[in-house]
Amino acid sequence: MEIELIVHETLPKRGGVATWVKMFIQGAKANLQQVQVISSAPCDIESAHLFLPRSFKNPIALVYIFKLWKYINQNHHRTFLVCDAGSIISVFIVSLLSKKDLKLALVFHGTEIQRLTKLFQKIGMRNSFSKFILSCKQVYISECVRKITHESQGCSDGMVVYNSFNISENIKELSYKAGVDVMKVIVVGRLDPRKRIDKLIKSLNLINCAMEIKIVGVGYNRLILKNLAARYAKSNDIIDFMGAVNDKELCDLYNSSDFVFVPSGRHKLAVEGFGLTVLEAISRGTIPIAIDIDGPGEIARSLTTPLVKNDVNSIAKFFNESYENGGLDINTSNLNRFTPSFQFKSISAFLNE
Repeated sequence: MEIELIVHETLPKRGGVATWVKMFIQGAKANLQQVQVISSAPCDIESAHLFLPRSFKNPIALVYIFKLWKYINQNHHRTFLVCDAGSIISVFIVSLLSKKDLKLALVFHGTEIQRLTKLFQKIGMRNSFSKFILSCKQVYISECVRKITHESQGCSDGMVVYNSFNISENIKELSYKAGVDVMKVIVVGRLDPRKRIDKLIKSLNLINCAMEIKIVGVGYNRLILKNLAARYAKSNDIIDFMGAVNDKELCDLYNSSDFVFVPSGRHKLAVEGFGLTVLEAISRGTIPIAIDIDGPGEIARSLTTPLVKNDVNSIAKFFNESYENGGLDINTSNLNRFTPSFQFKSISAFLNE
């Protein structure tokens, strides 16, 4: 079976969709398969075709849609895996113009189905869009995303295949011992309200030990978080806003930290559909702590890594107990289903059904 990925988000990027595409291609190569990519701009994949518009507001978008329609119809025997919201819009338009039966599968990462349904409802095309969604196979990156999609479109068919990450087979156990002078914690991700980094910062004055927190990422919530840090941090706490860092710096930060805090929550139509940082932390040999909500909570539960409730008292209690008692030993032997090869095999088998 020949698979082509359609992804509007330009590569290379470090976001969830771009990482998903990168890992899927790695999984294909591990299984001696070739995957082509259709994108909107030059990317770091040799076999990429530029058939997607960068913006739907520009009239030239119609030229790209026509190229995409022509290409998909010429290769209608192939399976097209549509990976993000912008791509779904483009392929939906193509499906309206095409008279051939197309082999399409949609990959849902979060609340894109809600946002797109709202968009097409505004322009009077909700019914057509719903029929299109139901005519395609569906892949969800978590049970959380499957539930969101079902609530919006009333469709629960499809398959959940977790995201993957390059995790060394040598990592068997993660541990933390009590009594360190300063507990070192890293937070990685965009600084936006959905991440709920504010919960960690607000818990600082309830934590008995000194905390050194390094926050990696950029976003419009930075100033708000810095003001919260000035208010809630104890005199012996260190809060460092690192901004964007390169891969080597990030690896060093992981290696020098006791814990990786994975905050998450909901903000308007934005949710955390997976929890890639949980896997990234494990791959670096550092214990992840996730807020028990949506994708990060689901992934942490499946790996039996620490979970906290979405409130400051629960977060503070975890750090206090860890500081006083230690004894955290995390078994990471159940990692096979998070490898790129397993991800590719699972999706390929589903598409072949």
